[in-house]
Amino acid sequence: MGKAFAITIALLLGIAAFVVYRTGYLKPVTIASGEQGPFYLVYKVHQGPYHKIAKVIDGVENYFKDKGMPCPLAFGRYLHDPNTVEHDRLVSHGGCAFTNPSAALEVLVKQGEFVSESLPKKEYLVAHFEGSPSLGPIKVYPYVKDWMNQYGYTISGPVVEIYQTTGEDSLHTRYLFTYQ
Repeated sequence: MGKAFAITIALLLGIAAFVVYRTGYLKPVTIASGEQGPFYLVYKVHQGPYHKIAKVIDGVENYFKDKGMPCPLAFGRYLHDPNTVEHDRLVSHGGCAFTNPSAALEVLVKQGEFVSESLPKKEYLVAHFEGSPSLGPIKVYPYVKDWMNQYGYTISGPVVEIYQTTGEDSLHTRYLFTYQ
């Protein structure tokens, strides 16, 4: 019984270590302020828990991929604070962010069932994280909120997360915080 227990514990610890490694939990969050944009956003509106927006983003990305126009930057824009708004009432936008829109892109957007808008160049507090975006609520947001509290700032608008694939198994997320 003791040997089986030890093997089970070792196996569970091994799985936990693998998950921590694969999600990038131990990777640092870095913060800087600076201008970001402009971006041309093409998205669908999602209402409900934020963790369910991935399917919306994937759908927009696949639409453009099928039309021969890759989505260079996927994004999610989160309009409400999930700590103060009921999860079924949360509103977010998910889709593709383009830095250099073409006429072909604008035609595809008009043909599709998407919302599009320009996000102008402006100053943000920018957090960078190389781990899984699913860790954002437990790693990035608390870190940024602590930093803002320390320096007397507050979040003053929606947060935009820009997801960029940087390798076969690597993803870089830029978190753009409007602040005052």
